[in-house]
Amino acid sequence: MTATLLLLFQGTFLAAAGGPLLRRAGWPQRAPRLGIAVWLTLSGVAVASVLFGGLTMTLPSVPLTTDVATFVHLCVDEIRAQYSTPAGAATAVAGAGIMIGVAGRLTLCSFRVARWRAAERARHAVALRLIGRREPALGAAVIDHDVPQAYCLPGRGRQIVLTTAALASLSRPQLAAVVAHERAHLRSRHDLLIAAALVLKQAFPWVPAFAHAHDQVCFLVELAADDAALRTHDRLTLAEGILRVAAGRPSAPALGAGSSSGARVRRLLVPRQRLGAARGLLVAAAVAGPLMTMAWLAAAPASAAVHVVTCPLPSAAVAGQEPGVFQSP
Repeated sequence: MTATLLLLFQGTFLAAAGGPLLRRAGWPQRAPRLGIAVWLTLSGVAVASVLFGGLTMTLPSVPLTTDVATFVHLCVDEIRAQYSTPAGAATAVAGAGIMIGVAGRLTLCSFRVARWRAAERARHAVALRLIGRREPALGAAVIDHDVPQAYCLPGRGRQIVLTTAALASLSRPQLAAVVAHERAHLRSRHDLLIAAALVLKQAFPWVPAFAHAHDQVCFLVELAADDAALRTHDRLTLAEGILRVAAGRPSAPALGAGSSSGARVRRLLVPRQRLGAARGLLVAAAVAGPLMTMAWLAAAPASAAVHVVTCPLPSAAVAGQEPGVFQSP
C-alpha cells in the first residue's frame, strides 16, 4: 500500500506542480531539445505513475518460483486473500478502475489523434496535387497565394510548401534559411512529438499541465528547428526570413516557419547562451529521479517477493514441507 500511495502522490504532484514550475523556467529556450524531452518525460511519468499505482492496488505480490504449478497455486492463494475482505476487494476494484480509465483514455485519444492527423495530411496532399507545382531546384512545392507562407507537411510523402508571395518577398539567403528550418522539422519528426503531447492534452483535458506541455512542445520544436538552421545560416538572415513569412499560419498538422515569430526573432537577435554541461546534467538528474522512483515503486511487490525463496523440489526431498515448495527459514 505504501508503494501505491507514493506512486499516486508522485503522479498527482508532477501533474499539479511540475508543469507550472517547468513553464516558468527559462532554460528550455536555451536548450530546446532537452526542454522537449523533459516536458514529454515528466508528462509521461505523471500518467504512468497513476497507472502503476492502480496496478499495485489490483495485483498482490506473489513469491517468485520456477515451478509453474507452484506459481499458479501461490497466485490463487494471494488473490483469494486479497479479495477475501471487503476492504481488499474495494481496493482492487478501485485500482482496476484507475488502470482501465487511464489506459482507455490514452488508447482512445491516441486513435483519434492518429486518425485526425492522417485525414488532415491526406486532405492537404490532395489540395497540393491540385493547386501546387513541384520545384526541384527548391526541393519544395509552390502554390499561388498572396500571403507569404512557408511550412512543411510531415508524414508519408512529406514535403515543404512555399507560396509565390514567399518566393517574391524572400531573398535567396533568407529562402535557404527558411527551407533549412522546415527540413529540420521533417528530419527530426517534430510532428510526432507534438502528437504525443496532443494525446495527453486530449486524454486528460482537466489537467492544465498537459495543456501547458502541448503548448511548450509546439514552441520548443520551432526553436529546435531554428537552432538546426543556424548551423549553416546566419542569425540575422534567418530572423529576417521568419519575419517575412510570419503573416501566414498553416493549418495543422503542418509546421510553419512563421509560428511564434516574435519570441523566436528576439531569441535570434540575442547571442545564444548555452545551457552548459553541468546544468544539463542537473536537469537530466532531476528528470531521472521521478522516472527511477516510478520504476522502483512499481517493482516493489516483485522486490518484496524476492525475499520469499521457493524452488521446485519433490515432496520427498524435504520432509514436512508442502509438496513442490521449499521456503527458506
